[in-house]
Amino acid sequence: LEIQAGQRNIRLINYIDKNLYVYGDQSTLTRMVINLVSNAIKYGTEGGWVKVSITRKGDDILGMVSDNGIGIDSENIPKIFDRFYQVNPARTEDGGSMGLGLSMVKWITDAHKGTIEVESKKGEGTVFKFTLPICVEPPAGNAEGDPENDMGNSTEV
Repeated sequence: LEIQAGQRNIRLINYIDKNLYVYGDQSTLTRMVINLVSNAIKYGTEGGWVKVSITRKGDDILGMVSDNGIGIDSENIPKIFDRFYQVNPARTEDGGSMGLGLSMVKWITDAHKGTIEVESKKGEGTVFKFTLPICVEPPAGNAEGDPENDMGNSTEV
């Protein structure tokens, strides 16, 4: 992602609390965050910024990915988590996306008993906020989880 951001002269700003754990699958949670950050870079303003924060908020982990990019029209916001939905379908012709990334993000948050929402203003930027139930402490032993059943194990954020 740093290379992708560097190509557009976008500054990545991270604020991630230490020692936060969630019960879940590390690879799908990683994929979720990568998708959100990649989209923020893709639709960000050349020379702009993308901020990623992951903090504790009560019994949840609160994640935010924000940018000062092109934003999303309010009429498109209710549809962006739908499979195959694209704000600009012409992008698939030039090697763009298939409209599956945000539906995958929604599926991942739902599968982990979390939530996701978006706030955006056209021409000003977008903020994706997700919550995941926190695991107070990792189980003794293997915090990486059992490869046979990762959904029931804790993952450090």
